[in-house]
Amino acid sequence: MVPDTTEFLVREDDGVIIVDVSGKIIGEQAARFKRSLDRTIDGVPSDLAPALVVCLKRVAFLDSEGLGAIVRARQAVVQRGGRFVLAEAGENIRRLLTVAKLTEILPNYEREADAVAALAG
Repeated sequence: MVPDTTEFLVREDDGVIIVDVSGKIIGEQAARFKRSLDRTIDGVPSDLAPALVVCLKRVAFLDSEGLGAIVRARQAVVQRGGRFVLAEAGENIRRLLTVAKLTEILPNYEREADAVAALAG
């Protein structure tokens, strides 16, 4: 079940930062999402290359602003020598990534654990 409110939970697993997102990432919520990603990336010490997973399991809808926030966050991580992937994106979001031709730069893992394993170490 997808909650009515949009929430962001940041945690760490095996040196990988995981941003759990729930709700609809549209309009003002997309702007909040971007700020949350920016703060998360900025919180990584500058001498470390961030490894970041955005888990979209509980996201019902993602608009172009939300997608833009993900692309910009990925760029910020890659510029610092890090890696950025998605996990558990639903069918609608996977279709959006395909239509936008972003599947190569934004790989989606079916399971969060697989995404963490791919980035750990």
